Amino acid sequence: MREEQLPLVAVAEINNAHLEEMLMINRLEEAAERNDAETVSQMLGKLLEHTRSHFQEEEKRMEGSGYPAIREHKSEHERHLRELGFLQKHFDTHKDTKAVDVYIKGNLVAWFIHHTETMDKEAAEYMSQS
Repeated sequence: MREEQLPLVAVAEINNAHLEEMLMINRLEEAAERNDAETVSQMLGKLLEHTRSHFQEEEKRMEGSGYPAIREHKSEHERHLRELGFLQKHFDTHKDTKAVDVYIKGNLVAWFIHHTETMDKEAAEYMSQS
């Protein structure tokens, strides 16, 4: 994933968190392509923790601004965290770096861009007006 693919939103802190997440996804993808199971395991854990923390901060901002679509947004965050947790469990059990690579290329990058372009962009616009 290239930086120019990353949509920007109206809240700088969210953009910074997205950039950090993009860099983690890239490191994870590179490790999976090299079949480096140890680094994949480490990066999956870091990505999951970073994503969880980022979502918590974003949700606090939404709550503080009275964002009306917070329930739907939080629900999508929870779904995505479950999916990442499942990927981590699968990897911990099978050490399948190929599955991680396929998930990144076939799902994660597209989801990340789409979520940012739609839900995050709308929420950040609302929060920046509050």
